[in-house]
Amino acid sequence: MKNKMMKVLPVVCALVLLATAMQWLPMASAEQYQVGDAEITAPVKNLEIDWTSGKVHIAYHSGNSVKISEKADGRIREDRRMRWTLDGDTLKIQYEKPGFHLFSFISPKKELTVALPEELVLRNARISTTSADMDIPALRADSLRLNATSGTIRAAVDARSVKCKLTSGNIDLQVMNAAEEIEIASTSGTVRATVKQADRFKASSTSSDIHAIIGEAKKAEIGSTSGKVIVEIARMEDLDVHTVSGGVTAFLPAAPGFTARITTTSGRIENNLPLTKQGNDYIAGDGSCSVKIHTTSGSITVNAKEN
Repeated sequence: MKNKMMKVLPVVCALVLLATAMQWLPMASAEQYQVGDAEITAPVKNLEIDWTSGKVHIAYHSGNSVKISEKADGRIREDRRMRWTLDGDTLKIQYEKPGFHLFSFISPKKELTVALPEELVLRNARISTTSADMDIPALRADSLRLNATSGTIRAAVDARSVKCKLTSGNIDLQVMNAAEEIEIASTSGTVRATVKQADRFKASSTSSDIHAIIGEAKKAEIGSTSGKVIVEIARMEDLDVHTVSGGVTAFLPAAPGFTARITTTSGRIENNLPLTKQGNDYIAGDGSCSVKIHTTSGSITVNAKEN
């Protein structure tokens, strides 16, 4: 018994010290944060949001200030109220008091609303959530990052660089401008991306279905393990689609033309677009663009993209 106590005692002491440190560390970091709803009149160029449960909503208004507010179904404790700070021209918003909540396992659902001035174009915007939906009907930024563990991401954005990552849930992303890079990654759920123009577009998933509607892309890469892929593209230079067990349906432009390498290990290939077979390649029009489509066990269907 004595030996067992000697082994357990250091562990207990370590846990007590850890809990004590966790109580004191947040106090120091929390000093710079203010609590609750606010209207910020100082210039804001960057936005960072870390939210746990509920919803994050971005809106615009005709004024010059940034307005932030939260709404909960019931009363919440003081340490679970929203925190915010303006670090230079970076607005940082936290779901609750910064720090560790060792004995807190349930996070109340809260809706965060951030209302931005209509003319504001952010330099960098990052929104991260754990178990919350994102509702972003409009957002303008040079660089945008959306990261979520579970929930739904609905966003219509104007950004030069867009990166969207979701573990479990659905993504509905619209990029309304000519972007330099767009990257989307999902584990499970569905992905729908509508893109006006991109130098580089990349979408990947484990088991998510992907539906990409692209006006124009220099290089587009779409990959899925077990989800199906539907890609509609009006103009392109380079397209690469690959799946393991998911099927692929591609709507491709007949003009000016492309050279396609279309292969599947155990699936079938259907072609509803006039193509000329040359060796292992399929040629449409002048053959100027490059297309690669490969599946292991999924079937491939190629259709004409209507103008």
